[in-house]
Amino acid sequence: SAIVDTHVTVGIRPEHWAFDATGNTLLGEVIAVEHLGEATVLYLQAPGAIDHLVVRADPEHEAKVGERISVHLPPDRCYLFNDAGVAFRRVRTAKSPMARQ
Repeated sequence: SAIVDTHVTVGIRPEHWAFDATGNTLLGEVIAVEHLGEATVLYLQAPGAIDHLVVRADPEHEAKVGERISVHLPPDRCYLFNDAGVAFRRVRTAKSPMARQ
């Protein structure tokens, strides 16, 4: 279980970022773009991030290197890890897309 005021790491899969939502957003600078045919993969540098963020977008996504974009973290798609890298147990609600899987 988590203890108040302890460090956690947030993890999210590249395909679970969203562009069309509000709240829980990060602003990052595009540092690389890969067009893979079925998808476009964006690499972002965001303030406070230890490493770059990897975001999978639709193949038509038009981001350019140097552009600043906002991405949304859906809470039900995030994973939390303690300092040892162990994932916290996820709580799922009836409204969560994860509950239907």
